[in-house]
Amino acid sequence: MVKSILHNISQPVAERQSDNNPRTNVFRLFAVMLVVAIASGCTERQMYSTSVISIPPGARIEVDSDYVGDAPLQIELEGWAPERFFTRNHTITATNNNRQLQTKWFRGEDSQHVRNWADPIPKTILFDFGSPKNEPPRKTYVTKVISEPRGARIEVNDEYRGEAPLELEWQSQTGYFAAEVVVRALPVLPGQQIHERFFKSSDQIPKTILFDMRLVSPGKPYRPNLKPEQEAGDQDKKGDGY
Repeated sequence: MVKSILHNISQPVAERQSDNNPRTNVFRLFAVMLVVAIASGCTERQMYSTSVISIPPGARIEVDSDYVGDAPLQIELEGWAPERFFTRNHTITATNNNRQLQTKWFRGEDSQHVRNWADPIPKTILFDFGSPKNEPPRKTYVTKVISEPRGARIEVNDEYRGEAPLELEWQSQTGYFAAEVVVRALPVLPGQQIHERFFKSSDQIPKTILFDMRLVSPGKPYRPNLKPEQEAGDQDKKGDGY
């Protein structure tokens, strides 16, 4: 076909000028453009924009081991125009907050003559780590701590919170403690003793805790609701209610 075109346009100028057919002139113009395209090549390298998305958002994105940002983001990748074929191999990875890793590989070709063997550059790259679980929202639960007499120093897991009466706040999805908790009342008057309340992770969060500092357990802190094995040998288990 190319030889035919070249033969056509290589006719003597006088012979071609004698042909005033418009269709022939259009054909000859097209033939010249085609030959120039074949000789010079139509393909070239250019940068293409690709969206990188992660579910849930925020995954750490690396392109060929280089950190480029957190999803969602736009990245620029080189490709052959106009087909968007990769010009070289690429490895794109995403790491979520739980250190889970996902990797996508893309094949590229550096030569335009075999560019059709390369992968096309996608407009969007999606890393799906799974949607967040539909967990019930956390609520704030309030416990009022009272001491008789007033003024006992209150600690929660050895952390000082203030003097009774006061309110303690807990974050929970179910209304139960998420971990073991010890609420302690420290004496402020002579003759008083340490009082403690122990709560397991399966215990419901109480609305009120009352420490009656007038009750005494000789020789050790007053612990009215500890586990039985922790109270073995102690016959006096009178406690204050809530």
